[in-house]
Amino acid sequence: MVAIAAGGRLDCGTYDGTIDISATGTFEYNSTEDQTLNGQLTGDGNVVKDNDSTLIIDNTTATPSDFGGGFTVVDGVLIINDDLTGAT
Repeated sequence: MVAIAAGGRLDCGTYDGTIDISATGTFEYNSTEDQTLNGQLTGDGNVVKDNDSTLIIDNTTATPSDFGGGFTVVDGVLIINDDLTGAT
């Protein structure tokens, strides 16, 4: 599991890299700071959004994301602006 907690953010709040979450993996965003992910989201793991911040998944690359995992929102806001057809 990879967790971003407290006041942590990736790349000062706007991250352009690919995030690959394996089938048994979890990406937990539990920060008090807002975050935008502009890269691809791939894999079959899980994304967990916790805390009162906003997490935006907005793939701005020319290649579509290939994510077949799931999302759980415990607290805060999750905005998805990406074609995640296989996601649950």
